[in-house]
Amino acid sequence: MMKWKHTLALCFLASIGIASTGCVKQSILAFDDHPKYPVTTLEVFVAKNYYVFKQQEHRFYICTDSDTKLTCKRTCGGTTDIRCPTTILTNYGASTNVR
Repeated sequence: MMKWKHTLALCFLASIGIASTGCVKQSILAFDDHPKYPVTTLEVFVAKNYYVFKQQEHRFYICTDSDTKLTCKRTCGGTTDIRCPTTILTNYGASTNVR
């Protein structure tokens, strides 16, 4: 009886571990400097692949350029009020917030 519970718990933990593993790929789509002001716009495509589903997000950033570094803020998603274009894909279909 005790061995059965341990086997069940181990199978449960293994299934959670497999479902939560994945990889993330970030690709820069556009990187544009403003001709007059020290401002740069950045478009990034983020793809998160998990065992069960795939999530894709198109992120937008506005960056301020100082002499030594580039400081970027997200203009959509994260803690902002505006949602980034997102797609979630599974074996049974897809869901998106793009109209």
